[in-house]
Amino acid sequence: MTLETELELKIIVEYTYHRACRGARDSLGGVRGAGPPLEPDEDEHVDIDSVKCQGHEIEIDDKERERLEELCLEQATDRDFD
Repeated sequence: MTLETELELKIIVEYTYHRACRGARDSLGGVRGAGPPLEPDEDEHVDIDSVKCQGHEIEIDDKERERLEELCLEQATDRDFD
């Protein structure tokens, strides 16, 4: 026999927020950082450190990870980190 049902469970997501940053630039005419890029710019993003349900770490698939990253990024950008 098989039972398929949906449950509402509380999960705890721990993540690290990384602000957008400008990659290193070469100098141009003696002006530091005004030249061509030496490193690419990096968009803001989050790294999910763990996902827990009832105190136990759970595994999530790529689609769930993407959705949680979006939610965490929204939460992080709504806060004032300054």
